[in-house]
Amino acid sequence: MSSRSIGKPSICPVCDSKEIFDIVYGTIDADAAKHMNNVVFGGCVVTGDDPKWQCSNCGTDFYRVTKH
Repeated sequence: MSSRSIGKPSICPVCDSKEIFDIVYGTIDADAAKHMNNVVFGGCVVTGDDPKWQCSNCGTDFYRVTKH
């Protein structure tokens, strides 16, 4: 499931969890990754239309929407 949001959601609209984590993209050093809490690793392929946040409970992805 996915959703769009202007800013980081404070609660997941699917499961009501407050555990919304930032998604980190790129190649992450294994030692550094051990010290990174409350993030989701999104891989190293970035398309330009990638989710910004993810609910750690149900996996819902949130895409940033910019105001015009």
